[in-house]
Amino acid sequence: MTKSEPAGDASKKGGALGASDPDLLAPLLEIVDQAYEAISFEAGEQPDWTTFRSLFTERAVLALRVFPTDKHISVMNLDEYERAQLREDLAVGGYEEVPISRSGRIIRDLGIVDVRFDMRFPNGDVVSALDVYHLVRTAAGWRIASISSDMLEGGDAGNSAAPLEATDDAP
Repeated sequence: MTKSEPAGDASKKGGALGASDPDLLAPLLEIVDQAYEAISFEAGEQPDWTTFRSLFTERAVLALRVFPTDKHISVMNLDEYERAQLREDLAVGGYEEVPISRSGRIIRDLGIVDVRFDMRFPNGDVVSALDVYHLVRTAAGWRIASISSDMLEGGDAGNSAAPLEATDDAP
């Protein structure tokens, strides 16, 4: 295909842009929603680690800034994440992650879901962040293979979370 030829509807073909049909995305969004539910917990409790782990592939990777005060993004497996998530004694006051907006696409057996969410801490602080989920279709169904995440500047999405637009214009 040359630049002058129309690309057609790649989303319906599962092509370069991927499918973003809400019905096709529903199973992926359900898994992502379950992850937020499992990681949120009331004071004196802990995350539902059994449910959380069941949503992931065995060798999942998480690359994220666990807390706003972290100087760098950490690359972890699920065991390391579990230890990191509770390091600031959140069990005393509870913790919640609340999805604000999300978008996604499917390319064959790969699903990508972007979620802007708020981290709600026991002291009342609310910090906005962005999670990028990569899910894969396995023999057991859709599972999370990785999450990349970081805080959004200034506590809101602003331009820092604006999606990049693909174009045919080469520099």
